[in-house]
Amino acid sequence: MSSFFTLFQIIEIKYYAYFLCCITILINLFIVYKSKTINLFLLFQSSLCFFILNRIFFDIFYSNRILQYGTFGRGELSVDTKYELILYLIIAQIFLFVGYISSNLFKLNNLEEDKKDYNLLIYGLIVFFISAPIYFYKSYLKYQVVMKSGYLSIHTGIETAIEYPIWTFGVGILLEAAFCFIIASRPSFKIFFLVFIIFFSLKYFDSMRGQRVLVAIPIVFFVWYVIKNHLMKFNLKSIILCFLSFIISIYIFTNVRNIKSLDQINLNNISLAKSTNFLYGQSVSILVLGYMIEFKNEFRNDDYPYILHKAYMLFNEWEGQSQKTIDTLNSLSDELAYFLNKNLYLKGRGIGSSFLGDFYDLGFWGYIFSCFITGMLIYLFEKYYSSFKIIRLLSFYFVGQTLWMARAETFYFFKNIIFLILIYLFAKLFIIFTKNTKLNFNNW
Repeated sequence: MSSFFTLFQIIEIKYYAYFLCCITILINLFIVYKSKTINLFLLFQSSLCFFILNRIFFDIFYSNRILQYGTFGRGELSVDTKYELILYLIIAQIFLFVGYISSNLFKLNNLEEDKKDYNLLIYGLIVFFISAPIYFYKSYLKYQVVMKSGYLSIHTGIETAIEYPIWTFGVGILLEAAFCFIIASRPSFKIFFLVFIIFFSLKYFDSMRGQRVLVAIPIVFFVWYVIKNHLMKFNLKSIILCFLSFIISIYIFTNVRNIKSLDQINLNNISLAKSTNFLYGQSVSILVLGYMIEFKNEFRNDDYPYILHKAYMLFNEWEGQSQKTIDTLNSLSDELAYFLNKNLYLKGRGIGSSFLGDFYDLGFWGYIFSCFITGMLIYLFEKYYSSFKIIRLLSFYFVGQTLWMARAETFYFFKNIIFLILIYLFAKLFIIFTKNTKLNFNNW
């Protein structure tokens, strides 16, 4: 396989970068033309560009060399690695797109839109408004600790050492499950908007610890949900506004997470140069795949595939970036950061992860197949969203996963999904046993 990639080095690397840029633009233009709106695949492409491809695009216009900067105490990638990396990115774009458009072959006939479910709506609202203040209090406890210790304390496991009141146990899962129940019930826009504002406000406050995923995912989900359920036409101004809000939010939280008190925030420090550096820095995830290729002979996975890490975590606890985590778990983000710079890793710094790294770990053909299946699943999810309640129930996590997998593990929300399904099954059993009583709101 290495000779296959060597053959392509007869062409200068910048032309492959141009080609990657062109096919990315053409793919997105084609999807917009065919769908006449912003769909989940386009949001996924935006995330892919923001967290991975951004660095190459910046280098095309602002640099003399492609991928000239390394990270985490490591130098620039070798020329061979750069060629192979860009070719892997081209392959990913092609097979993600092929998987997406070929999903038209799957058709289920005579499907109708699922009806409103008032049981899920009422019970979801009850649990949501009970858990909301408890969630806020627990977030406040975390916020105090992180503000005293700094953002990196999140990764060293300090939050797991906090002694929370027993009545706050599992409140995060309950709040999100209630939100998912409300989504699955087909609420009116007014109810959805009210619940979302409260949900987003809670996540916004929680994200002030520095975890930008907590606020970025609700924003993107709101955009997708409103377009999917309430807007039939392409509204360019609204999408641009939401996209800018997404970028600004991440920019703010990237800066806030590196301070120890709110007094250190200085809005006068914001400049075009710093904003450009911020955007360039967000695409550090490209180096996950880059370093896996660079050190493929030294950095080997002799345990279960990285893509199964979240499933393994169902029965194990992550105890921060520590030697124990390295010895007991097999997370790509932990293992790669530890391999690149042990000292920085143990201090709480990291390089993150990416679905492309998980796919690369499966081998060349596994990489192609996984990209193809990912594109297919994104299409099928949106196509049958209105027909199956279980798909609507999982939509918040599926959209969030699709957005965040460029920056994190492929199955980042796996544990959340398992708990949500268990809570849903329990709720369904309760509804079945009370179907002939006043506790069944579908009878009202």
